[in-house]
Amino acid sequence: MNAATQAPLPHLVIIDAHAQAFRSFYALAQSFSPSGLPNNALIGFAGVLSRLANGEGADPGAPPDLVAMVLDAPTEERVTFRTALFPAYKAHRNPRPPLLAQQLGLLGELTHAFGITPFYDPDFEADDIIATLVTMAERAGIYTTIHSADKDLTQLVSDKTHVLDTMRGKRYDPSAVIERFGIPAALVPDWLALVGDSSDNIPGVSGLGPSAATKILRAAGSLQEAIAHPERLARSQAVKLLASRDAALLSLSLTRLRDDVPLPTLGTDAEGPVARLWRLFPRAPNRRELATYLKSLGVPLYLMPKERDVPVVPLPTPRPGSTAVRERASPESPSVAPAPARGSQQAPQPVPPPAPNQREEPSPQVALTPVTSTTKSLKPLVQGSLWDD
Repeated sequence: MNAATQAPLPHLVIIDAHAQAFRSFYALAQSFSPSGLPNNALIGFAGVLSRLANGEGADPGAPPDLVAMVLDAPTEERVTFRTALFPAYKAHRNPRPPLLAQQLGLLGELTHAFGITPFYDPDFEADDIIATLVTMAERAGIYTTIHSADKDLTQLVSDKTHVLDTMRGKRYDPSAVIERFGIPAALVPDWLALVGDSSDNIPGVSGLGPSAATKILRAAGSLQEAIAHPERLARSQAVKLLASRDAALLSLSLTRLRDDVPLPTLGTDAEGPVARLWRLFPRAPNRRELATYLKSLGVPLYLMPKERDVPVVPLPTPRPGSTAVRERASPESPSVAPAPARGSQQAPQPVPPPAPNQREEPSPQVALTPVTSTTKSLKPLVQGSLWDD
């Protein structure tokens, strides 16, 4: 039994939105909305949202209860804390195809329209937001599946958190991470810092490859310990590491994910992680407004989520020794919200969107301005999504 299937705890699914949009863009034939906007990535993305809103997931044995869609900045220029540390970070990446770039700015609006919560912070990357959500879920005792092919996210893997690479059909649990890297998940940032990453322009240590990085971490226990105790290493490895000490430590600051991203949409830390995460239950969208919006984007209406009642998912039961026991108080506690039924009238209303200067996606009401036109005829099979038919 994998971690996500262990009842009665709810299952949090976190989606790397831009990775999914890229996949849809290259998997689907180019198409356009009635107003001329390219929309193949949006159609594939809407297919994912529809299945999530319907309570379907890539893992048949673990349907999603809580859902978060996490986005990167939709623009080419992203000024985050990493670029402040290292201006050349990701500087070598090719620009996004113009037809894709036009669609990325609508991902958050489309997500909101389906009743699913999107997250975005201009000072951080999507991976840091994912790490923050995972940390909250771990404290709450909630099992999490991250849908992504990004190797950086494997550092978040634990008994309660798995990474599912649907493109390769690979699930990363703790043993799978060790199988891939030769070290535990917690040391993946150290491993990446030693090896470097050409796609992100992370320098790493010159002359050290994956095998050497694994040997160093097994011998020393961490990158910082290896620098502090080079006598634990083979002489050639110690010489290379100490010669690139500053580059290695800089690389570690780039590869290690932050888990302290502000998430005002989920309330404040004082509420506790359970009450905050309960806001991630998908909401029932206004079907008339959603249909009009999808028509304006040229997204086929068969991707509308179904109207259905979903049983209430119970609060997780505190277990002795759990770090979440203090947060998961009794059902009478005002800090713990009862689990709403997805798609029912009892579901909580969306948290009001933050002001423009806050770090969240804009309100969907701003986005739901349709282009008056009819939807083009499209085939009823959407591929290029997380769950290809």
